[in-house]
Amino acid sequence: MVLILLVLQLVSSGGTFPWQTTPQPLHVVHQLLPMGYVVNGMRHLVYGADLAVIMPTMLGLLGYTLLGMVLSTLAVRKHKYWTLKTLKPEITV
Repeated sequence: MVLILLVLQLVSSGGTFPWQTTPQPLHVVHQLLPMGYVVNGMRHLVYGADLAVIMPTMLGLLGYTLLGMVLSTLAVRKHKYWTLKTLKPEITV
């Protein structure tokens, strides 16, 4: 699943060619996945264009960061307490 998302991000982010030239379904992927935000932000920083556009990009990336932190915290909280059975499972023959 992660590999598929990575490939979709590489194709739809517009890092190698303009994302506007990709098929219409990939435009939605460009808007949803974080690599599109990174590529747009880097282009604005490198080319020195209007830097007011950087703030929504930064907020989008901050949102993805917060979402990742919340999901990882929930995953860790689920397995926070280990029992003795978890540490030393029974050996069955």
